[in-house]
Amino acid sequence: MNTKMKLSILAFTDSRKPYQNFHSHSQMDIKFCTELEHFFSEALSNDFSGMLLEMKKVMEIPSRERNKIFTLAATKPLMRTRVSKNSAYYVDDPDQFYTDCTLKTKAQLRRHDRINVELPVMISHEDDHVMAEEYKATIVNLSEKGCFIKTAIDLSGNHLVNIRINEIDNKLPICGGIRWSTTPKNGLYGYGIQFMDIKPDQSAQLLDDLIRPGIEKLLKV
Repeated sequence: MNTKMKLSILAFTDSRKPYQNFHSHSQMDIKFCTELEHFFSEALSNDFSGMLLEMKKVMEIPSRERNKIFTLAATKPLMRTRVSKNSAYYVDDPDQFYTDCTLKTKAQLRRHDRINVELPVMISHEDDHVMAEEYKATIVNLSEKGCFIKTAIDLSGNHLVNIRINEIDNKLPICGGIRWSTTPKNGLYGYGIQFMDIKPDQSAQLLDDLIRPGIEKLLKV
């Protein structure tokens, strides 16, 4: 009996044909994307266990969009490939990739508690990494993995957003992926954000100062 879990993988490639053997050998359910916007949409709307990137295709993309790909891939196990004559060659070890994806999937099954907060933050558009032009926003729902923010700024043209939380010691911008949005109400836009690049000390302080106390308060009610 095969007890291996089925792993969901997001691939950015020109064709699925070179990966047929890799797909069957590794027991992976691969979602193939040939168009960049399709890849971004899938990456931000689903919790994939890992990513497969065809490097020639990635490197032919303009640097602005290529940086987004690498940002989205930074939090996932990554398999880099090259294709020649309809055959895929793996830059990374497929067995290690499978192991890493398995561990990632198990971690995704853990519960992430959310709490309601009123946490003022500053945000900037995805290309403004140093936050030279920042705008006010409020985190109204927070977990270790992400948050829900409200702001008067329309971010609909962005896949990513930079967030500065002045209430914590490390005020470096946190890169977040916009996973979903709400219809504007009373002049405010709402965005569900997944933290893509958050430093360990930032995550730890949010957990210790806000998330755990908030959960304990709810349990006492």
